[in-house]
Amino acid sequence: MPSEGWSLWGYGNREEWVDVIKDLNQDFQNSCQGQYLAGRTVTVAKDRKDENAAGNDLYVKFSDVNIDHDYYGIRLSIHFIDPKTNSEIESIPSRLYYEKRWFKFQLYMRAALDEVSRKLQVEVMGELQGKKKK
Repeated sequence: MPSEGWSLWGYGNREEWVDVIKDLNQDFQNSCQGQYLAGRTVTVAKDRKDENAAGNDLYVKFSDVNIDHDYYGIRLSIHFIDPKTNSEIESIPSRLYYEKRWFKFQLYMRAALDEVSRKLQVEVMGELQGKKKK
């Protein structure tokens, strides 16, 4: 998320916002590794400019990321890329994840990222928590 958005969401300064975003990213990484993509090795980019996917079987890139101010969810596109050929295998067009209005930024962002994680689980693993994909 752009660091310029801190004041819009009621944070006291840019550093506080950056810390919240880092915490959300870490939670997202942990939920992907430990729950949604269990059994897979998940490597996370250091920042939004880090696109080095060498040595991995699949590169998942998020784009068009923004917070929807009307629905308090996160809107993004997901791209599945073969790092060996650098070609896109599939993509999911931009859509809104988690449409609930909570007034605490971290609460709805965590819920939105959980929904993104579930979508990744279905696309990568072919199932959602033990249910076979139809």
